[in-house]
Amino acid sequence: MNARVSGYVSAWRADIGDTVRAGQTLAVLEAPELDQQLAQARADYQTAVADRELAQISAQRWESLLAKDAVSRQERDEKHGQFASIDARARAAQANVGRLSAMRGFTQLKAPFNGVVTNRSAQLGALVNAGSAGGEPLFTIADVRRLRLYVRVPQTLAHSLAEGVRAQFSLPEQPGQQIDAVLVRTAEAVERRSGTMLVEFLWTIVTASFVPAPMSTSGFRFPARPGLSSFPQAR
Repeated sequence: MNARVSGYVSAWRADIGDTVRAGQTLAVLEAPELDQQLAQARADYQTAVADRELAQISAQRWESLLAKDAVSRQERDEKHGQFASIDARARAAQANVGRLSAMRGFTQLKAPFNGVVTNRSAQLGALVNAGSAGGEPLFTIADVRRLRLYVRVPQTLAHSLAEGVRAQFSLPEQPGQQIDAVLVRTAEAVERRSGTMLVEFLWTIVTASFVPAPMSTSGFRFPARPGLSSFPQAR
């Protein structure tokens, strides 16, 4: 997770190993420059509203004077044009307040989904520059409920695979144990160099002892089709 706005870290409320829920605040940033911009935008909007009210009164007054032939139609139209212009500026000022208010909400970093904090680089008082290339994320969150497994299947078997097919994988970290995963998507194309198609399986983790991490499997097989035997090196 990276910051959407620049500022100083004033508090962090989650650390590595903590289980967090979607919407939970992980850190709070202080953004004095953004606060000043928002205060200025609100003042500009109040000024624009006052100008709009005055322009509206003038336009209504000239409308009444036109009915008494006290002013020309041209003068009446000019007042209405001024009111429309000032009204547009007021709406633009209001939109600017809304934009900066939304940006102000990003000073609270919230978890995008349920998961576990696997890394925290946020330090109290540290300056955070939004949009800086190559910067370390303030937080890293992992969804430990599901694990994605990517497999390259030989071309001869690619046509027989479809979403919902189940397969069993074996992991070198857990010899003798197998995990049951379901096929969720395929690349729908065979890679020319390797003659294989990339497919993705999804495993719903049910054991709390398993620690998700980038790894490779020792092989997998389709229980319903024992003739397929097994294939090595999923990842």
